[in-house]
Amino acid sequence: MESDEEGGKVYTVTQRTKEKQECCKHPCYLIVIVIAFIVSFGFAIFQIVVGSLYNDKCSIDFKIPIFIIVAGVVHLILLLFVICRVNPKMSNCVD
Repeated sequence: MESDEEGGKVYTVTQRTKEKQECCKHPCYLIVIVIAFIVSFGFAIFQIVVGSLYNDKCSIDFKIPIFIIVAGVVHLILLLFVICRVNPKMSNCVD
């Protein structure tokens, strides 16, 4: 085991990992993470809806609504990967 000195105390790598895990279990962190996921999910859905509503109505360039739809779908896929990464108990997730 490696050790690291900070402020006169010696911490092993496993102790430091346990402290980080305990820090992330604080309810405030969980609330912030949940709010961030809800806002991010809502923004992705908003992109898909706006792109779909204005699919044939954009006079500047017909590709812009398609880009917005694709951005929303990619955003949702990335959120799925992040959720799988945060929750390793899901069996079909990425390592």
